[in-house]
Amino acid sequence: HAGGPDAPVTTSELLSTSLRAKEPPPDQNYFPLTQGMKLKYRWTNPRYLKAPSVQEVTVDQVLNSSARFSVKHLSGPIRVAGNYGFSTHADGVVNIWGLTKAATTIRFPPLGPKSLPRNKRRHFFTPFDLMDFGFNPLLTAYPRVGQTWESKIPSRDFSTFGVSGSAKVMGIQRVRVPAGSFNALVVRASLRQPGFRFGSGIRTSWFAAGKVL
Repeated sequence: HAGGPDAPVTTSELLSTSLRAKEPPPDQNYFPLTQGMKLKYRWTNPRYLKAPSVQEVTVDQVLNSSARFSVKHLSGPIRVAGNYGFSTHADGVVNIWGLTKAATTIRFPPLGPKSLPRNKRRHFFTPFDLMDFGFNPLLTAYPRVGQTWESKIPSRDFSTFGVSGSAKVMGIQRVRVPAGSFNALVVRASLRQPGFRFGSGIRTSWFAAGKVL
């Protein structure tokens, strides 16, 4: 109230309301940025990579909701070393950069977009390359079943990948991997890279709370 410190003060108390509180958003962390976390991945392709490539990923550094992941070769036909940057913010989990070097006799089909010279196009050397190919976010901040999002054109992602498409949270599925069995959130993305069949198709990713699957 106006009138200075000696003016009367009115107090009120809410006794009832017809409004219903909304359900709080889920608090599971499906992409933890935990410094020192080590992960092992084994991946194959039935046509081009029949012998598995096994790689170790370490969360090297975490700062302000961003993290650097390093990748090193353990076994298999792709001798790779690389680093990736991921960030979590209001939009969700976002890949902000990536750099890999690899020596291999494996020859995957080419990727686009045609607008970039060949030496600046992405390659599939690690599972992270498969996971973050196309557009951000990889996963929304508060994922829920049925939630969808689409690529943005124009955008930095489209300039890099030349991929259009959409993604959808499908639900929870029990998955078994060498590290154990987990209830994982399933995200399915439809990707289209004009002129490049290897950059187009359906991608399914599984995210387990507290893990990076």
